[in-house]
This record gives sequence, structure tokens and C-alpha cells, in this order.
Amino acid sequence: GFPAGKVRLSAWRAGGADAMRALALLVVLTVPMIASAQAPAEPPLIRTTFAPSSGIVIGQPVRLTVAVLFPGEMQHPPLVSVPEAAGAQILRFETQATTTRDRIDGRDYVGQTFEFVIFPRRGGEIAVAAPAVTLLTPGGDPAASMTGTATRFSVSVPPGLDPSGPVLVADSVSASEIWTPEPLGPSLRVGDAVTRTIRRRAAGVPALGMAEFRFETPDGVRAYADPPMIE
Repeated sequence: GFPAGKVRLSAWRAGGADAMRALALLVVLTVPMIASAQAPAEPPLIRTTFAPSSGIVIGQPVRLTVAVLFPGEMQHPPLVSVPEAAGAQILRFETQATTTRDRIDGRDYVGQTFEFVIFPRRGGEIAVAAPAVTLLTPGGDPAASMTGTATRFSVSVPPGLDPSGPVLVADSVSASEIWTPEPLGPSLRVGDAVTRTIRRRAAGVPALGMAEFRFETPDGVRAYADPPMIE
């Protein structure tokens, strides 16, 4: 008629060193079995593509797509990252990956597609390191790591373009500004504040790819820049 806690305590004291050895053996035998059950049975396929693949100029956004395809079923969506590349800026284009399905050599595959955007900041050849893929268990814990294939592409600089400064390429680009109040108005006095609002638009380009503004002011004037608002 002992409570359950006292019964277990008595058994532990009675077992002594034998119980410790049995527990250690149980841990040693069990851990590899759990790890092998959580790891994917077959490694997935990793495909890397560029768009466009040729005719790229400096500042032009290049779409980098990384597809991770699992044979049969996907235990958990993987994690994918792309290391920094010399002479280029790499950004994650979408916050969420896209689920995709394919049939390869008579087998069904399911996985996810991750999209990045690369902004070449100089001419010549840009080398992009292999994407790093982290496979996860059904519970979301890291199970294994893989790498895709390293790639490279050539970038040209159009004649007459200065590549030393930030360059942005888009199908449509516009810029406008508004001054409030008008700085040349008669009512402006020493110590008054003038607000200058600048709006830039670029079609098909993430706002993070735009260069930051650099403000220069004449003597006797100070400028205070607010953080940019991205739409």
C-alpha cells in the first residue's frame, strides 16, 4: 500500500549500480534508433535555376530559384539559405516558400521552391555559392544538412554607365518630390522647418534593392532624414 513515488524510490535504492548500468545501456541503444527514424529515408533533389540566364547587366535583378524535391512525401518543409556573393547583393524575394510537385523518372516528388533576388553591383563574372539546405524532422528539429550546386553568371556594363555608384534596372522607373512649405516662399523665416518628401517607384524590383539617399546641405542648414516607408 505504498504511494507510487515511494515504490519507485525503493526499487532504485535496491537496484543500485545495476540499475544505473541498465539505464545507461537503454539510453545508448535508444538514441540511434530515434535519430534514424527521424532522418529522411532518401535525400531530396536540389535544383537551382536563374532568370534571366544570359544578357544580364549591372543592377538588373536576377531571380534565383532553389527547389527542394522529396521522393514520395515531405516530412517537414526545409530551410534554405544562400551565402553572400562577392560583387552582388542577395535578398530573399518572398517570405514564404511555394509548395511544388513533379514527376521525375516515373516517381512522384513533392517539395518547396524558394526564390531569392540577386543584384549584381559590378561587371564581370559573379560566383554564387551553393545554397545550404537544412532538412527538418516532423517536429521541426534539424535532421541533416545538404548543399546544392554552385553557379555563376556574367554581367555586362552598358557604355556610358558609371558602375561606381548604385545602379538599378527596371522596366519602369519614376521619381517625384514635394516641398512643404515652398522653400522660396515669402513666409519662410530663419529657424523654420521645410519638409521634402521623395517618392521612387521601380516596377518588378523589391524596395530593399534601392540605394539609400545621400543628403548634402548648404552652410547654415541641417537635414534630418526619417526612415524610408516601403510600399
